[in-house]
Amino acid sequence: FSLFFIGAGLTILYLAEVIPLKDLNVYQDQSWWMIQVPKSSVPRWTLSIAGAIFSLAGISVFIQGMIEVNLQSLRKNIKKRNPNSPWLWDFNWNYGKNLSRAKTPWWSHLIGITIIAGFHAIAWSIATKENFKGMVIIFPAGISFFTLLIIFIFYINWKRQIAHSKLKLTLEPFPIPLHSTFRAQLSGINYQVIKSISATLRAVEESYSYSKKKSSVQCHIRYSEEKEVTVKGDSISITFDLPNDIKIQTHLSARPAAFWELHLYSNCEGPDLDKIFYLPVY
Repeated sequence: FSLFFIGAGLTILYLAEVIPLKDLNVYQDQSWWMIQVPKSSVPRWTLSIAGAIFSLAGISVFIQGMIEVNLQSLRKNIKKRNPNSPWLWDFNWNYGKNLSRAKTPWWSHLIGITIIAGFHAIAWSIATKENFKGMVIIFPAGISFFTLLIIFIFYINWKRQIAHSKLKLTLEPFPIPLHSTFRAQLSGINYQVIKSISATLRAVEESYSYSKKKSSVQCHIRYSEEKEVTVKGDSISITFDLPNDIKIQTHLSARPAAFWELHLYSNCEGPDLDKIFYLPVY
């Protein structure tokens, strides 16, 4: 997938006559960049930006894939050395300090950002060439509205993330034995806006379905227990008893996966508390 984007970007740069590299004096000539490439409706600089954007997006995906392959290799090696201790290799628990779902790194959004930037370069270039007359104005206006919508969505999600970013969860014991009792300690609660927390313990199993026209992943909740806890300070403790008739263990690295999770929710003034933590039940 990444090589496709890299190849597409290099092809565009080749058609724009930017590569292979020529005399550096050519690249310093502003009029050379403004020349319209044959069989295109935009100047050379626009095509060059589009080619560079596709290439950067492909490189970003390639790096992300290499990191994931490296992590899988590391996980397999740890699994060979500790086959009976899945909490060491099944998920990056960080010895109980990390129970949150993995966050998407900022640079993984580079592919989307670069593609949107490429559309902006092309749309505004065409509109500028036509002096913003006629229906051509629809393209830059549409891509600008779409970009503002994306920025607004990211802003809302960012506000939700930072509103309760200090909330931490620790478990006792770690890992949690199957069919046992454990205590979840919540700290860093913004008790000025959170008066009560609804804590839901769930056991979830994934299942895959395949057909000629559609394939999907479904999550099935095999067990659910909810507790309402009153908040009087910045920390609370919640105790749960794992049922004896549910034999599901956490296997996040398996496909399809099975896992236990703790969902915390509270209706607040401002962004609601809505967080899910994985639980190491082995």
